[in-house]
Amino acid sequence: MDYRLHGKSIKDYNKWASLYKKHDPTHWQVERSAQSLASFMMVKENGGEKFVISEVNKILSEMNDEILDFNNSIGYIEHESRFDKYGKGRMQDLSIFGKTKNNKTFHLAIEAKVDEPFSSSIKDSLFRAHKAVIEANNKGKRSNAEVRIYDLLRDYFDIKKEHIADATDILNLRYQLTYFLAGTYKDVDPSNRKADVDYKFMIVLAFLTNKHDSNLSKLNKEDFFSFAKAIPNSKQLDKNKFFFPIQNVFALYCDDIELKEIEP
Repeated sequence: MDYRLHGKSIKDYNKWASLYKKHDPTHWQVERSAQSLASFMMVKENGGEKFVISEVNKILSEMNDEILDFNNSIGYIEHESRFDKYGKGRMQDLSIFGKTKNNKTFHLAIEAKVDEPFSSSIKDSLFRAHKAVIEANNKGKRSNAEVRIYDLLRDYFDIKKEHIADATDILNLRYQLTYFLAGTYKDVDPSNRKADVDYKFMIVLAFLTNKHDSNLSKLNKEDFFSFAKAIPNSKQLDKNKFFFPIQNVFALYCDDIELKEIEP
């Protein structure tokens, strides 16, 4: 697969590491999420690409389809998935676009974790957004942070602004997962922005490293499952896979992934 970061092609781990550290040196730490993802995807035999294809094909096989390989796919590292008209979009750790054997398009939006949390709750994010609106108004400026969250709650949980205070279970969900879903649902292939994507997957890859904290990882998994079950009409397909029919998005949580050494 052709990996790209800021338009530059990546064919091996060293190139991935070099470009990423120039792009975001503070986020690149050994055995944390960004570095672990690069290590995982760059293993040539029985590595990340084969693993991801296998997990996705467990779902696509039910539709008599499959991803044969990633030979003609493009993986965009730190890819921005736009989902509304406000501010920045959702930054995917890795977005893979390609076609299946039946010529259907797919987007695999990947979030890498070791034990890093899914950010703050929707409630806390809404509080900060409200504060940002007040501060912006005091300076004669405008902030859309609050209206963005209201729109997401309306669009993905069917909750209107006037009923938000009563939706305590939803407010306790992780905000990062909300815009992870929104970005996966709304995004299109950068090479063909006029066409919708047939198969959409939001995938969490949780790695086991020497810096892994099992208690924090357990909380992450619980947060993901709470979020997935809260989506209206959500269907749990098996122990780690869900389907959101309204958005036509599949959600996968793949944990306890052990990293292998990278081939030279």
